[in-house]
Amino acid sequence: MENFWLKKGLKMAALVALYIVFFGTFVMALWNWLMPELFNLPMISFSQALGLFVLGRILTGGFKIMGMSTESKEHWEQKKHMYEKWQGMTPDERERWRDEWREKCRSRRPIGFHKKDNDTPQKPDMI
Repeated sequence: MENFWLKKGLKMAALVALYIVFFGTFVMALWNWLMPELFNLPMISFSQALGLFVLGRILTGGFKIMGMSTESKEHWEQKKHMYEKWQGMTPDERERWRDEWREKCRSRRPIGFHKKDNDTPQKPDMI
C-alpha cells in the first residue's frame, strides 16, 4: 500500500514539475517574442515568466485544487446543504418555500416580462 501512494505522489510531483516547466517556458517565449518588439520592453528570464504566470493566475481566478476551484467547492457545498434541507421539509413547507422565492424573484424579472397565473412565460411587451 505504501508503494502505491509513493508512486502516486512521485507521479503527481512529476506532473506538477512538467506543468511548471511547460507554462513557464510558454510565457517566457511568448513574452520574448512579442513584448520587446511591440512595446520596446526588455526580455524576461524563466523565473520572471513563472512570476508573471502566477500573477496572471491569481488575477484571473486563482488556482484550482483537484480540478475544482474554491468558488465551485463552496457552490457545491451550498447545493448539498440545500438538498439535505429540502429532503427534511414536508410538502407544505416545500410549497411555502417555493412561494416565498417566487415572490422574491418576481421583482428581478426584466421590465415588460409578465407571467400568467399558471406561471407560463409570455413574450416581453413591445415598447
